[in-house]
Amino acid sequence: MLKRTLLILLAVAMAFSAAACGSGGTPAATTTAAAATTAAAATTAAATTTTAAPEPEEEGLAPYVIKYNLLSNEASEDKEAIEAHINSIIEPLFNATIKFNMITWADWDSKSNVPLQAGEKVDITFTADWYNYVRSVNQNQFLALNDPSSEFGDLLHTYGKDAAAGLGESFLKGAQINGINYSVPTNKELTVPGGMMFNLDLVEKYDFDISTVFTDEDVEPWLEVIKENEPEEVNAFITDGAWNRGPYCEFATEASDWMMRNDPLENGEFDTKLYFIWEDPEFLDHLALMHEWYKKGYINPDSYLESYQMGEQRRRGDFFYCDLVCKGYDIQSKEVEAMSGNPDLRLCEKQIQQSVYITQHAGGSMLAIPYTSDDPARAMMYINQMHSNVELINAMVWGLEGKNYEKISDKQVKSSEVAPWITKHGGPWTMGNQFIQWAGDNEDPDKYTKLKTFSDTGFPHISLGFRFDREPVDNELTAIRNVREGMNRALKTGAVDPAVEVPKLVESLKAAGSEKVEAELYKQFEEFVAMNK
Repeated sequence: MLKRTLLILLAVAMAFSAAACGSGGTPAATTTAAAATTAAAATTAAATTTTAAPEPEEEGLAPYVIKYNLLSNEASEDKEAIEAHINSIIEPLFNATIKFNMITWADWDSKSNVPLQAGEKVDITFTADWYNYVRSVNQNQFLALNDPSSEFGDLLHTYGKDAAAGLGESFLKGAQINGINYSVPTNKELTVPGGMMFNLDLVEKYDFDISTVFTDEDVEPWLEVIKENEPEEVNAFITDGAWNRGPYCEFATEASDWMMRNDPLENGEFDTKLYFIWEDPEFLDHLALMHEWYKKGYINPDSYLESYQMGEQRRRGDFFYCDLVCKGYDIQSKEVEAMSGNPDLRLCEKQIQQSVYITQHAGGSMLAIPYTSDDPARAMMYINQMHSNVELINAMVWGLEGKNYEKISDKQVKSSEVAPWITKHGGPWTMGNQFIQWAGDNEDPDKYTKLKTFSDTGFPHISLGFRFDREPVDNELTAIRNVREGMNRALKTGAVDPAVEVPKLVESLKAAGSEKVEAELYKQFEEFVAMNK
């Protein structure tokens, strides 16, 4: 295909420019075989360069349909009309049209990942660290986006300059695997430290001062007050087993039984020890406390069941206290209020952990260009517009003005109650640049300005960018998961006695290969630290 050939030639010219020119150099008009050889020899370090590349040729392109696998909650009859509106924006820019393939969370593997593995043409697809990102990269499903020596060259810094500039070094590094970006993160909060969320009505009713609490033990006297004075359906503490307010950060999604300390030591350096939580005294103390709370009736007795939906109880407001991750300025609690559908729900929050950048935050929402794309450059042009074009990204988030939403100010919109689009797709956080999106009418109009300010106060964790390759211990990790899942939630929600069950669990985990996994985890992490010194 002529179009593909031209892209390959451009990639080679870019790579030669990066290897042979200074920052002010001008690439030659043609490339030689020697230049192509030089480009092919570009190192991984060169892949992260932002050396100026030739301006992409975006005029005279043949028409192209960009197929986008859009993570969604449900289908919408307005999809085609919204596509038509978006096409009126992008066709004059680079002669392309968009076609959304709306795939629900439940169907994502069967209708996105499986067809992609079979070679189905897709140009843009959602991915995330918690949604098989590393697996997809290891299976060569996604193109390298910032590698001058690859077939299509440095797509990110050629066709995605606005996205790259807006995301900045920490975000891009956090999304890399061995120095290569295989995806473009959503530009959103880069730090979401753990904390506590409270029912504001109950805080005010009992005159509790949340500024005075920093640990679960600090909150415990209040739980007794709630238990004794509120109706039975109001639980003092609701949980699904998460401990985001604890001392850890999840630095290896594929090996979640091992954690690192979230906060730096007193000397400002990070602790590089990998904590096997089932043998860490601090985590065991936490499990013991949860068991005590469960026995005292502070915790919903069904919490250990997979069928128990903490979110439903939280939406009703039948609780006092729960775990959450924070975004500063009470933004997270206000988002929970807005999405609850309960006009009477009032929440407040307290940040516990320090604001650090970790891989799971950088890689929590990303867009990749699959290897099956016929025009990766055009796909990157579209992603770039999602990070820079206010009209485009808000059409993706809110839909059609007058049908799906009404504009109420330059920063806010009111979603239609009859035909909302924002409830159909996977959420504003799954696409583009949140900092140029409009807020809803029930949100702070300055929400995204504050979110950016809060995110900018953070600092990188030593593990930022580390992704564990599970392939060497795949069988052991599968066995560990099978062993752990039988007891994991029951222990973390306090339903069983950890003094009895944890020793048996640890013995079974070791029999499943936990020590081999830990050795491989240390090996890969030490290599990562050495490479990033």
